[in-house]
Amino acid sequence: MARTPKSSGRPRPAFESGLRRSQASREEARRRGIEVAVSNPCFELWLLLHFADHTAHAATYKALLPYLQRHRPGYDKTRVDFADYRDGWRAAGVRARRLADEGRECEVNPATGVWRLVERIADGSRPDRTG
Repeated sequence: MARTPKSSGRPRPAFESGLRRSQASREEARRRGIEVAVSNPCFELWLLLHFADHTAHAATYKALLPYLQRHRPGYDKTRVDFADYRDGWRAAGVRARRLADEGRECEVNPATGVWRLVERIADGSRPDRTG
């Protein structure tokens, strides 16, 4: 079951509205043959997973940043160096798959689907656009 931000045990209206817009955008992308890699709450989750598991809810980039900085002190999102993450992408993919079912990343926090993009790049494959 997807985890959502909670205050009284029910998803907040703003979250539900954002989720609906996100789902509509992903459906439109799918109709156009575009695949989307979602990270919730942010791309930095994917980077963090190169070094460690992370299963705790993180509401924002600012909430997740201290965890990444434990492994990359001084991390600056405008200066990401691929060499810092090159050796950990396979482990990050394994960790990411455990966070959410494929395609449900926007419904779960934390979760990321960047692993699918990276695996496609690594193996040189192209998605099957016939289905």
